[in-house]
Amino acid sequence: LRQEVVHAGIEAGLLLAVTCSGGHADDWYPKSALAHYPRRVEPVHAGHAHVHEDEVGYRFRARQPVEDLIRDPATDPQLRHRLQTVQSIRRFATDALALPDNGSYTLYADIERPYVVWNVFAAPEFSLGAREWCYPIVGCVSYRGYFSEEAAHREAGKLAAKGFDVAVGGVPAYSTLGNFNDPVLNTMMRWDDVKLVATLFHELAHQVLYIKD
Repeated sequence: LRQEVVHAGIEAGLLLAVTCSGGHADDWYPKSALAHYPRRVEPVHAGHAHVHEDEVGYRFRARQPVEDLIRDPATDPQLRHRLQTVQSIRRFATDALALPDNGSYTLYADIERPYVVWNVFAAPEFSLGAREWCYPIVGCVSYRGYFSEEAAHREAGKLAAKGFDVAVGGVPAYSTLGNFNDPVLNTMMRWDDVKLVATLFHELAHQVLYIKD
């Protein structure tokens, strides 16, 4: 029963992730009218397109304290350095910026995939107004998230068949708005220091203030 409760909590947290993380999409597949969205030229190469939600949940449950990984001599030196940077950012956020001092970003999870979720974006043909999806707690947003890249592209195909212009983007980070202790993810470790700092500050600030559209 305890395991089921923990799993339910993880799934609830990731549901919030799906609806709160669109601002961190690294890559976009623009088509037609959606070409005005910001994008990078390299494609998403997801090696785990068929990973089931239960498997993702298992990987989240395998989180390890950042402090323990830094002290562990078996930890990859490059990962240790990045985690030390996270610790410094976390301390500065609390001491200098008065952002929440809690368990967020004190644990590390390697989910063994390049993105947490894949977001689907859609707009009516010849329109710059994106389609919206509405969710409990967080309100309405202009994207819909999926744990599976395959499922995201399947939904995008359905929307395209209805005449929408569509785009799919991988999301490497998320915020549960303080409802859960968000972990540091392997998907964040490829960022440079500037992006890492900006993201942690941004997500911690969301725990203080989040305005629904």
